[in-house]
Amino acid sequence: MENNRMEFPIDVFVDTQIYENQSFDFSERGRLELLKKQVKRGVINLLTSAIVVQEVRKHIKDNVEKKVDEINKKYNSRELAIFRNSRYENYFKELDSQELVKEALDRFEGYLSDTKAVSLDINTVAISEVLDDYFSGSKPFGSKNKKSEFPDAFNISMVKEYKQGDTPIYVLSGDSDFQDIEGIYVFKTIDELLNIINIEKVIAQQALKYIAEKYEHGFEEDIKEAFFNNEDSIEIDGYEYDRKGIEGGYEYEEFYLKSVTPISYTKPEVIDYDSKDQNVIITMQYIVEFIFDCKFFDENNSTWDSENKEYCYKEYGNIRENHTKEIEVKVSLFYEYDTDDSDSYPEFTVDSVEIDTYQKFTQRTLNEKGKEILNLPQLVWENYCPDCGCGLTISNDAGNGFCINCSHNH
Repeated sequence: MENNRMEFPIDVFVDTQIYENQSFDFSERGRLELLKKQVKRGVINLLTSAIVVQEVRKHIKDNVEKKVDEINKKYNSRELAIFRNSRYENYFKELDSQELVKEALDRFEGYLSDTKAVSLDINTVAISEVLDDYFSGSKPFGSKNKKSEFPDAFNISMVKEYKQGDTPIYVLSGDSDFQDIEGIYVFKTIDELLNIINIEKVIAQQALKYIAEKYEHGFEEDIKEAFFNNEDSIEIDGYEYDRKGIEGGYEYEEFYLKSVTPISYTKPEVIDYDSKDQNVIITMQYIVEFIFDCKFFDENNSTWDSENKEYCYKEYGNIRENHTKEIEVKVSLFYEYDTDDSDSYPEFTVDSVEIDTYQKFTQRTLNEKGKEILNLPQLVWENYCPDCGCGLTISNDAGNGFCINCSHNH
């Protein structure tokens, strides 16, 4: 779709899934903020519905409550029992779920207010058409007549009824339900839409050309450096889950980032432009392979001293995990451009390269190589010979608290 087919402001309906994919991040650094900037520039009219609002509110509430419950369980774990009834107890107070839910919902309401979001009229839903689609197996219900698709069907009906004449409506949704409807253009991501509506087409094109020529091999080294310099921001969940919960795996005590290998990346897209600051933001998605060497405590093969209430010795094992994940690279370009000279072109310099290193790796991000056991568990003894200081093992423990070389002295 070419830029000249749009007449601004354009009407943009944002589906629930878009908010969810953005982790309900309404901060200044989030993608949803970029949409708000386009609203304030008069480029976009934001559309919503009572269904979307209620779905988003429910998902926010469920997510916050679930995460708060997980955190509070950590606070009450036996590992932190040592701080109970002490002056440090205040540091481990439970979070107030209701208070945090209220704050999160207030942020969502604030976003709708700031963007002056127009709520489509639920009374315009064409009930008879929706029912015809349901019984005929048409979108969004499909051949299985999924009753769970009624909210989407109502949203589609409201969008169609809102559409005026030949004026198109743009929909942000990862679902295919809005596809193939005349006059409705669907974008799966915010980036795709922002790339299309970029007003300063010359600057956008030249910025993309600069990136393609100047950075022929992309930003592979930047990605590697970012992750190796920020290993603390990485989280690895070594557990394996089924529908009922944890079914296997380990909780890793530590891990080592062995390698970071960018494989490919998508076509760069211009998502923001600021003529005042002379700044262009470009993003691209990289497919990156990660290899981690992880260390776990093998409780099953360790020995517990019931008298002293501690492990006599501990066994550890090492597992290599192989993951593949999509990583976003955001490039900020500063430009200088003489708009009065028709023969001139913008000149660019890279202002910054941002890579989101706060990544969580789970069983879902494992690639075909999966997990590899590197070696048999290693023995780490907690007891030592008081005389010579050597670690006591099965082969050198004399049974009287000393090693076999020193036991004859006692």
